[in-house]
Amino acid sequence: MACCSRVPVTSIDGKLKKQILSKLTEIGNLIPGSNGFLIVSTSGVVILSSTDEFNNDQDLLRTFGRMKRASVSIANHFKETICPIIKIKGERYLYSSFEIGDHLLIFYANLTANQNFDNSSDERIINLCEDIRQLLSHKKHIGKSTNEE
Repeated sequence: MACCSRVPVTSIDGKLKKQILSKLTEIGNLIPGSNGFLIVSTSGVVILSSTDEFNNDQDLLRTFGRMKRASVSIANHFKETICPIIKIKGERYLYSSFEIGDHLLIFYANLTANQNFDNSSDERIINLCEDIRQLLSHKKHIGKSTNEE
C-alpha cells in the first residue's frame, strides 16, 4: 500500500466531494452510532473528511497509517497477502479502517448506540469503498489529462 496521497484535498471539487460524501452517508447508515469519516493516506494526509474531530491531530492520523502497516506485516507473517479491514473494539467504541486503493477509510462507532454490532455490513462497505476508489481514480485520470494538454 502506498504511503502518500495522490489526490490532495484541494483537488476534490464540489461535485466529487458530494458524490463521495453520499457514499460515506450510505456507510454511516449501515453502522448505527457511526461518527465522522476520514479518507487518509497511510502517511496521515487527509484526503476528505466529514468531521473536524481528527483533522488537527496529526499524531493520531500517523498512528492509523502505522496501524495499517503493522496489520499488513502481521498478515504477511501468516501468509496472507492483503489485510483490507482493521477493527479495534474498546468498551465504548469500535474503530474501523477499510482500504480504498492507496488510501484508508477511517471511522468509529459508539457501541452504546450499537450494542449488537457485527460484521454483516462489511461486504456492503467494501463495495462502497470500491465506488469511492473509482471516484478518486477518475479524478486522478481527469487531472492528468488536463495537465498534459
